[in-house]
Amino acid sequence: MAHVGRNKPRSLTLATYNANGLRNQRDLVHDFLVTNQVDILLVQETFLKPSNRDPKISNYRITRHDRVGRGGGTLIYFRRSLHCMPVVTPPLDGMEVSACRLAMTGHQPLVIVSAYLACQKTLIKKDLETLFNLGPAVIIAGDLNCKHEQWNCNTTNPNGRALINISDNLLFDILTPMTPTRYPPNRDWGTPNTLDLALLRGVTLQFHSIETMDDIDSDHRPVILRLGPQTDQTSETRTSVDWLRLETLLKATSSQDLDRIPDHIVSRHDTETAIEALTSHLQSAVRNSSRQVPVEDDRHLCLPDEVRVLLREKRAASRAHDRYPTEDNRVRLRELEREVKLRIREVREQRWDRTLRDIEPTHQAYWKLARALKSDTLTVIPALERADNTEAFDDEEKAECLAQSLELQCSPTTQNVDQSHLTEVDSEVERRSSLPAETTLDTVTVEEVQDLIKSLKPRKAPGTDGINNRVLKLLPAHLIIILVSIFNAAITNCSFPAIWKEADVIGIHKPGKPANKPSSYRPISLLSALSKLYERVILSRLRDFAFSKHLIPDEQFGFRARHSCVQQT
Repeated sequence: MAHVGRNKPRSLTLATYNANGLRNQRDLVHDFLVTNQVDILLVQETFLKPSNRDPKISNYRITRHDRVGRGGGTLIYFRRSLHCMPVVTPPLDGMEVSACRLAMTGHQPLVIVSAYLACQKTLIKKDLETLFNLGPAVIIAGDLNCKHEQWNCNTTNPNGRALINISDNLLFDILTPMTPTRYPPNRDWGTPNTLDLALLRGVTLQFHSIETMDDIDSDHRPVILRLGPQTDQTSETRTSVDWLRLETLLKATSSQDLDRIPDHIVSRHDTETAIEALTSHLQSAVRNSSRQVPVEDDRHLCLPDEVRVLLREKRAASRAHDRYPTEDNRVRLRELEREVKLRIREVREQRWDRTLRDIEPTHQAYWKLARALKSDTLTVIPALERADNTEAFDDEEKAECLAQSLELQCSPTTQNVDQSHLTEVDSEVERRSSLPAETTLDTVTVEEVQDLIKSLKPRKAPGTDGINNRVLKLLPAHLIIILVSIFNAAITNCSFPAIWKEADVIGIHKPGKPANKPSSYRPISLLSALSKLYERVILSRLRDFAFSKHLIPDEQFGFRARHSCVQQT
């Protein structure tokens, strides 16, 4: 089954938005992202503090930089389906930034920066130079508080003049929308201006459009920048399995579908052949029962229809106020903004009350809710540092970097060893393995395998073959008989099939360790569900044998059933 979430696009829809406080606008931001199919959203003035949880949005990941003092803060939402990851930025003198790196198809990787320059700060050339040196192709976008008549501002401020001079020196392009991006709450406090800009260097994607939107509440309007070929944008998809169809296909399995499986599975070669044929058949049945469906939005964040109607009215009032800033239009806009915020707060409270009311009165249900509340946004593995001090960014590069680190940790010792002793041990192992078994293990039965399959947890992750426990629970009797024959042949030959020793290895970060070091990740192996079923068959026989021969002392309490700490005391 295909893994969701690591695509390299040919085009990009990028948006930037000065939120003037993000925590209470999550639903509006979510609606904006979905409606406009935004790939990456750059947010400034989030007003978030390190103690605040991430304002999570379905199907998007987050990287953020908070201001310790009052106000400020930057954040980036990037779609989970993108091959995108956070980038650590060096310290700057005047700007607040968050950055990410996006791998693309047909274009070198892009470093995308959400930048905020406070109005009282001075634009420094060194800051822009540092950001443009993050990669060969860089996009810096956000509220830079740079005014210039070239991009339809009423006046030109020192930062605007500095930006023009720096662009001539550093050779980057300045993209601005045709309409203002900031409208003061009261026209007595100033006039509309274009403060939200995009700076591009080394970007060869085709420029399509940059425009100001009116979807979200703030004194700043969101700006959308579209780059690359304009193809039909498709929503993110996931694999959906029709389990009833899969069950029907498995029951209809004929001998012709399994003609590669030997009639009598005896030798190790027969066992390997039978495993490959059975696995291939199950994979084919799963593929024929699967289809790609759009990823559903998180219903917890979706707004009801009456709120969407109210939002449309508010947007129309916002456009009317921007064109004709009369007192009546201003009052109408403020009333609708307050009403929208009130209705969204009511929707949140109603859904939370409904969640608490409908929760099942079980320990497991309460634990799931507590775990969901405690969990934070999923994070991706950052760039890993190779042995030659270069960085691995792409998934393939990271995998190779982790593999080299594990190989180094698991390599044989370089100390001098007694070669004659090694030869003696190897020969003794070969001699013992060639002897006939003194005790014959019990034959595996169909009933035993059926009971083991029933006890499997259906939500366990599959291994390299993509066959999970839920598929095994749908196996008909004639396929279970084949599986029993495979188990018996493997036990008789005292073998563990090599195909079941392959695993998907995932690196889990060790708490407190530097995230950019490959040695900071411990490996977790996802094994085949069939191999784990065979392990349970062997375990039951080894346990019975050990207990019957009294091989385990009575003082051993660890990893033994009905041997608790209280009993040991």
